[in-house]
Amino acid sequence: PYFRKPPLGFWIHGAVMKLFGVDLTVARAPSIVAALGTLLLTFWWVLKQGNRTWAFATALVLAITYEFVRRTREISLDHWQLLFMLAATIVVLQAVQRRENGWGGATLAGVLFGLSLLVKPLGGGIAFGIAGLWLIATRRLDKRTFIQMLWVFVVMMVVGGAWHVYMYAEFGQAFIDGYLGGEVIDRLEGEVNPVGWSYYPHLWLATYWPWLPIFLWGLFAVYSQRQQQRPGERDVLWLALIWLVMWGLVLILLPDKRPRYALVIYPAAAIISAYGLMSWSWAKKWLEKKPSLWQVIAPSLLLMILAVAPLRVQAPADPDWQALFAWMDNQGIEPKALWEYHIYDGDAGRFYLRYRQWPHAAIDRLTLQPKPVPSGSLLLYTDSIQPPQTQTVLFQAGKLTVARVPD
Repeated sequence: PYFRKPPLGFWIHGAVMKLFGVDLTVARAPSIVAALGTLLLTFWWVLKQGNRTWAFATALVLAITYEFVRRTREISLDHWQLLFMLAATIVVLQAVQRRENGWGGATLAGVLFGLSLLVKPLGGGIAFGIAGLWLIATRRLDKRTFIQMLWVFVVMMVVGGAWHVYMYAEFGQAFIDGYLGGEVIDRLEGEVNPVGWSYYPHLWLATYWPWLPIFLWGLFAVYSQRQQQRPGERDVLWLALIWLVMWGLVLILLPDKRPRYALVIYPAAAIISAYGLMSWSWAKKWLEKKPSLWQVIAPSLLLMILAVAPLRVQAPADPDWQALFAWMDNQGIEPKALWEYHIYDGDAGRFYLRYRQWPHAAIDRLTLQPKPVPSGSLLLYTDSIQPPQTQTVLFQAGKLTVARVPD
């Protein structure tokens, strides 16, 4: 069993590979779909509450946001989490605004929040809190809305909690230690990849181009034009600002920091950047000249082209693993002959994508106890784990070592 993450994101990517084959392009395809869904959802929300030109500008900014596009070139749980969280937030806010079929919208929002919790932990709860803050900021939190939000929370916990309850019932303390301990608590306590608070400001200064100065101008335009904004525009801007502030605080305060975690802020940042563009008459006139259908098709096509274009935006393939694959191929070693000694699942995935099968596990994932390995088998070690002296080292490259189990 895999305890480190909920299963939904893996199910989605796994189902696509099951249907279309194990291939890097196929593996990344669901990430592109999720990113496209987020772009279209953001476009629709701004169109519904603001205007078509602003929606077009927002989608265009998001489609050319480096980090947003870069995350489509990997199996990205963060893109799916963002899509479910954003969809849930917009659904619940629309239900509150329309006042009709509010319970249906609240139920759907709860399901979507729950699905986000089945991709990665905690994020759905933060997005739910952002929706609540938006209701307070826009003065829409009355008794009826409060009860509906309670219902959203209940549905979210039922949908998102189902897998967690099952895993605890099936695996007990091992699940608690591996999931809450290794995945949640260790990250919150800074046991995993701890980095200082300035990590994300530096990331933005390095990567949010050409939009960073336009984003800052957009913040100024939001404030300076606050008296002229229509109610729908204020609703969009309130959500974008609350989303940015809350997720910004979470990202800065969370000790575990990685570039992909910042993915959640880019739709809201695109809304503010687009608002800044709209404050310049020449930019607004250029955007308004585009045909209505083109305003939604162009950003979508641009995103997909950038997502599949032969551009290197990720780190090169790990040289240690490439050396291992070359050695195995040259020596004629069958993939089924290799056992792995407690290798990180993401690294074992490299092996699967290359050979279409997983290496045998020499450590039981549930009990963390060694399994009996047949004599003469090849054992793969990584990082600081070295083979015992009774085993013969056959290959070594950087962090990887292959040794033969004695007869």
